Amino acid sequence: ENLTKENDISATYEAIYKIQPIQTYKVYFYETPNSNSKFVKQTMLYDEEYNLKENTFSIFGYKFTGWNTKKDKTGTHYDDKQSVINLTTEDRFNLYAEWEPKSYEIIFNPNTGTGEISNQSMLTNKTETLNQNKYTKQGYYFRFWCTTTPNNATSCPGNHKNDKENFTAEVDDGYYYLYAIWNPITYSIMFHSNDEKNNHNYQEINYDKTVNLYNNFFTRKGYTFTGWNTKPDGTGTPYADQQEISNLIS
Repeated sequence: ENLTKENDISATYEAIYKIQPIQTYKVYFYETPNSNSKFVKQTMLYDEEYNLKENTFSIFGYKFTGWNTKKDKTGTHYDDKQSVINLTTEDRFNLYAEWEPKSYEIIFNPNTGTGEISNQSMLTNKTETLNQNKYTKQGYYFRFWCTTTPNNATSCPGNHKNDKENFTAEVDDGYYYLYAIWNPITYSIMFHSNDEKNNHNYQEINYDKTVNLYNNFFTRKGYTFTGWNTKPDGTGTPYADQQEISNLIS
């Protein structure tokens, strides 16, 4: 009788031991698929429902879109803080953050120019060709785009981008401004002696710059120089010798 009772006790203990499951498992949340990625852990009990840990990772220029069981995002997707239960029968379950580049808009500022250019939509860290400049400015030609706010129309205090250049901006989201920078055209004034010698002289002037006309050095025997005129017969616009002038052409 004593032997039978001991066998019964042993059988009871053995049955209890066999039905005990693994009590917990850990979920590993990885910021990136890289082997040295940052990660956080969450411990879960089997047969207990949980909300996945809220994402705290951030990558400049990218938005978090959820978790995935595979590094290349081809596995099972889970939303942030999604309710889950019994994710695995193992003691570890890996999830990798899913990221998508943020979008932003380039705004082309004419910087005293005229015309219209539509905003250009871009993705962060993706290289695209800038829209062609369509702005114009009287007396000036377009030089390039300035990436920082300029103090005037002709100088750029920072980096610049050429027209239709391949462009990549490190922008988190929102807007990115490009400012047109202009160079004044250079025009020439031709001074004619307006006599049988037909001598001439040139003066180069930048647009928007005020200067004095060159001093006349022509001479004509028997005549006194009285000034300049835009027409040989003197019926055009008159100018005095060394007159202060600006923007004689448009």
